[in-house]
Amino acid sequence: MNESRTLRFAARVSQISPSPTVAVMGEAMRLKADGVDVVDFSAGQPDFPTPEHIKLAGERAIEENFTRYTPNPGMPELRQAVAERYREDYGLGFESANVIITSGGKHALFDLMLALIGEGDEVIIPTPFWMTFAEQVRLAGGKPVLVPTSEADGFRMTAAAIAPAVTERTRMLLLNFPTNPTGAVIGDAEIRDLVDLALERDLFYLWDDTYARLMFEPAPAAAFRYAQDELGDRFLIAGTASKAYAMTGWGSVGPWGRRASSRPAGLFRVT
Repeated sequence: MNESRTLRFAARVSQISPSPTVAVMGEAMRLKADGVDVVDFSAGQPDFPTPEHIKLAGERAIEENFTRYTPNPGMPELRQAVAERYREDYGLGFESANVIITSGGKHALFDLMLALIGEGDEVIIPTPFWMTFAEQVRLAGGKPVLVPTSEADGFRMTAAAIAPAVTERTRMLLLNFPTNPTGAVIGDAEIRDLVDLALERDLFYLWDDTYARLMFEPAPAAAFRYAQDELGDRFLIAGTASKAYAMTGWGSVGPWGRRASSRPAGLFRVT
C-alpha cells in the first residue's frame, strides 16, 4: 500500500512567485468563456492580427517542409536580417555573429540572466515593472534591486535615481522602455547618463526593447549608438517581434555586442 507523500520541489522553485499577469489573463479568459464582457489589461496582446505577409510566410514554410532543426543560434539569414533591422532603425553596428534567435521574449531574458548573473549578483530594475523580471533574476541566483520611479516625473528612469542603488554586487541595469506597464520613455540625455553610470561601475546595460517600435516619437538612436560605442559587449538588447508585428507566441529576436567595425570579444550572444 502506497503512503501519501508530499512532493518536494527544488529550492529554487520556492524563491519565485506565480505570474500575476498569467493569473489575471486566465481569469479574464474564464469570464469571457462564461459570456462576460471583459476588458483585459493583463497580457500585452496587440489589438490587431498578425500581418498577412507574415502568416503567409509561415504557411509557405510548412508547405515547403521547412520544419527541421536549425543551427542553435538560429538561421543565418534570420540572424543577418535582425542585424540589418537594428542597423536601419538605430544605426547600430551588429553583425549576424552578435545575434541569437530564441523561442520567446521570456526565453531571451532568462538566457541572459543564466549567462551573466551569478549567486548573489544584483540586478537593478526600475519600478513599476513587469513582474517576470525579478523572478528570472531570482531563478538565476541573483537579487533584484527595485528602484522606484515617480508618477510626478512620468516614471522616468534616471541615473540620479538609480545610482544610489548601485553596490559592489551590482552586475546589471535592466531597463525596459517604453516601459511595461507605465509606457514611460527616456530621452537621449538620460540614456547617455545611464550609459556613463554603467561604464563607471562596470555594469551590463540590458535594454528590453519589446515596445520600442510602438513609440509615438522618434527613437533616441544617437544615444543607442553612444551606448554601443562606449559599452561594447556590455550593451545588450533583448528584442521581440511579438508586439510590433502582433506575433505573440511566434518567437523572439534581438542583438548585443560591439559595433561591426570592431571585433567582438568575450560574450556576445544575442537574444
